Amino acid sequence: MKRTFTLILVLFCFKAIAQCPSTGIVSLEDQADVDNYFANGGCSVVQHLIIGDGSPNILNLNGLNGITTVTGFMFVGWGPLVDFTGMETLTSVDTLAIEWSPSLKNFKGLENVLTINHLSINELSSLESFDGLGQATVTGSIYIAGCHSLTSIDDLNIPASLPDGLIIGDCPLLDDFSSFANLQSTSRLIISRLDKMQDCQWLNSLEVATQLNIEANANLTSLKGLENLHTVEQIQITYNPLLTSIDGMGNIKSQLSRFVVLFNPELSDCAIDAVCWMLLDSAPEEIFLYQNKGICSNTDLLKSACKESLPVTLLSFDAVLENKVVNLNWTTSEEENSEKFEVQHSTNGKQWSVVGEVKSSGIGGLGAVYQFIHLTPSDRNNYYRLKMIDFDQTYALSTISHVYFNGNIETVYPNPTSGSINIVSTDPSEIAAFELINSKGNIVMKRRGNLADRINLEKFSSGSYTLRIIKNNSTSSNHKIVVTK
Repeated sequence: MKRTFTLILVLFCFKAIAQCPSTGIVSLEDQADVDNYFANGGCSVVQHLIIGDGSPNILNLNGLNGITTVTGFMFVGWGPLVDFTGMETLTSVDTLAIEWSPSLKNFKGLENVLTINHLSINELSSLESFDGLGQATVTGSIYIAGCHSLTSIDDLNIPASLPDGLIIGDCPLLDDFSSFANLQSTSRLIISRLDKMQDCQWLNSLEVATQLNIEANANLTSLKGLENLHTVEQIQITYNPLLTSIDGMGNIKSQLSRFVVLFNPELSDCAIDAVCWMLLDSAPEEIFLYQNKGICSNTDLLKSACKESLPVTLLSFDAVLENKVVNLNWTTSEEENSEKFEVQHSTNGKQWSVVGEVKSSGIGGLGAVYQFIHLTPSDRNNYYRLKMIDFDQTYALSTISHVYFNGNIETVYPNPTSGSINIVSTDPSEIAAFELINSKGNIVMKRRGNLADRINLEKFSSGSYTLRIIKNNSTSSNHKIVVTK
């Protein structure tokens, strides 16, 4: 009998040890579950942890002292907790989600948490501060909403990039955003129902936001603070009753795919360069204007204003690497009082220098075709843009074209060709793939890099093509190819 009991005890202990670190979901539904967590075989490293989820009697987390890591999500909600006292041993959590905890005032107890990938805070009506999270750096995304007592976000450590997005909304008393002073890039930025916010000065370091939504901010009057923002794909500005201008975003240089501006009754200034280039494009992307003021009330008025403000209507601007130089080609459809084009170059897309100048040749408002050759491109990244200068010295900037130059270790010949081309590289193992792009911008051929150093082009019709050579490090170089028959 004793041997049998000893064997059962050994097997039980082995099983308990084998379960740590735990996988799957650990759900603590009441105070007893919390108090007896380790007595019931709980682990210090947990994959997913749910605390409360509707339990009215979880008043403290002292029984969880000893948990160090949550590798997945930690959800706390629908309970009477006022802070996180008892979890002082926790140092890392991938996703921290806290919602519908009306008594929670701060995050005391989490002082030793150093890293959080995703932070989600929702409907914490008594939350006063982020005190307790002062050591934590949020690296992925932040969602803060429904915090009606929150006045400041100054305790969080926000890095230069939040790659998975930033959403802040429905916090009517919030007016201190100092934790975001160093934020430079994020994928999705949504700012909504922040009644104390009058401008965007707290975002004055922001340079890149793939999607930007500014919605229902009662006292927002301008977008000042976004002057460093240069890359955006989608913009949505809706229901901001006092907003008069979006000129704070006037330095955006990327091509917009979506521009939606609705129900901003005082907004009358929206003819920034990026919007004008989008609107005057021969095939503009998605653009909606409704219930705004003046030229922002419909696309026809805005288009007319854009034509007046821009000296040149640019149809295309392309940069192509060929024989160790970069050929810049651009085409205009309309030129009114245009004096010249200043060709600017950058290696990082931020600091620009002038590498050349081309006089305008548009006559009587007609467009023209231009070319400029940059003889000395820099190693690796080369960014180009045009400064289009009018006779009265007003100007507009074009979109940015990019070329990657690696000392031209690839040579493509013969060019022009009526049959095949050869690709010679000093390091062919670095070539991942080839793409052939026609004059309309369509990819008409794809091929893996290690399959051939000779490509047959006999089946393609006469004309100009771009051969894109893609490297294993995701960079690429473009080579202009002419096919003759």
